Amino acid sequence: MRLFIVLSAVVIFTVGCSGRQEVGELVAPVSADSLSGGSDNRVQGLVVPDSSGLAAPSGGPPMDTIARDRLQYVKFLDWDDVVERTDFIRLQTTSSCLIGEISRITLTDSLIFVFDAQGQKVFLFDRKGAYVRTIGRQGKGPGEYVRFQTGYVDRKARQVVLFDPGAGKVHTYRYNGSHVATVKPDYLMLMSSCTLLDDGNVLCDWMLFDDRSRHAYYVLDGKTFAILSTHLEHNLNTNRYMSPFARHPISNSGEVLLLAPFSDVIYQFADNKVVPRYFVETDMRVRDVRAYVREVPNDLMSIQNKLCEENSFAGFDLLMETRQYLLLYHYRHRGRLLWDKVHKSGVSFVATIKGPGRMRETIFTSMIGATENVFIGQWTASEVVLFRENVGTSGLAPTLKQIVTQTKEDDNPVIVLYHMKDRIGVLPVESGK
Repeated sequence: MRLFIVLSAVVIFTVGCSGRQEVGELVAPVSADSLSGGSDNRVQGLVVPDSSGLAAPSGGPPMDTIARDRLQYVKFLDWDDVVERTDFIRLQTTSSCLIGEISRITLTDSLIFVFDAQGQKVFLFDRKGAYVRTIGRQGKGPGEYVRFQTGYVDRKARQVVLFDPGAGKVHTYRYNGSHVATVKPDYLMLMSSCTLLDDGNVLCDWMLFDDRSRHAYYVLDGKTFAILSTHLEHNLNTNRYMSPFARHPISNSGEVLLLAPFSDVIYQFADNKVVPRYFVETDMRVRDVRAYVREVPNDLMSIQNKLCEENSFAGFDLLMETRQYLLLYHYRHRGRLLWDKVHKSGVSFVATIKGPGRMRETIFTSMIGATENVFIGQWTASEVVLFRENVGTSGLAPTLKQIVTQTKEDDNPVIVLYHMKDRIGVLPVESGK
């Protein structure tokens, strides 16, 4: 496996606009055949291409601009320049808690919840990494799930909720592992991400677009899990599974931010509405994707790839958020952007390996989540072993040195917590080299 993610350069710049434009919540459904162009720049409830002229609907939150003149551009970002402290948590490895793939992770003050979609288990560890128990059980008996798709932790109720769409059921368990209830709503969609809202309801995404539903997001009742409302309509429906757009990231550690296909606008879910929250300036061409739909009507992923080949904007495919920072990945990981929401400044960068002898205590790993004040990464056992073989342990802090020395190939991942600095300082042009 890769030790670090190598990315190509990212550029973020200005898009021309033709006046301000109010954005509504939804656009009436249309088929690919009827997309004949015209002056309407709203497609799928998205923005093409005059998005810099958008204004948040009346009464909604203000839309901020992630402006190119507020960004620093570095070829290689030294993560130490933006991270105050890094904590490493080595998850215990036993026959009872072998992790296949972390699909979701949630941290509380004393616990770590690991959702393993591959192994179909939810593991509970303490904050030192010691295994505590497994939540729920796979099966077809009472209180058992057939195959959970995703889930969430309800900190207030001290419960874990798992969505089992294949069986059409939602299961709730206590932190101690005991079963609370199983609910079978009238309809349960496939989903890849969800978040518990402040009002107790649940915002989730829809993974399969078909004639029954053209919306990216649903709000479910937090008790009955019945559908309360639908949001962000997809008019470029192709009636097929559309990876990676079938996975709509939902930030759940700050403002509840959303991404949408091809969009250079980051949306916020607030007051039961999806409204524009951030506009990302880019000098990559922002195409009207309707023409591409006519050309490739059954494969939106091919449209993304074609946009990339033309050096046109293809959207973002990952968004993570702390209270202060946004971390965005461009489609195909063509670059990353770290934005300080408080000071309205940021850095556009490419992450890469630092050679032997240049490793410092902060390493850059695959990001898997965020909490209120930290980004969460995972360092897989194979990556740790590769690090040990290629870099060694000389000069490492004692805790990190112990982890690198003792980790075996088939161990559970190491969780990495990145505590960000209060502010991004002035970076060297070739930061990290």
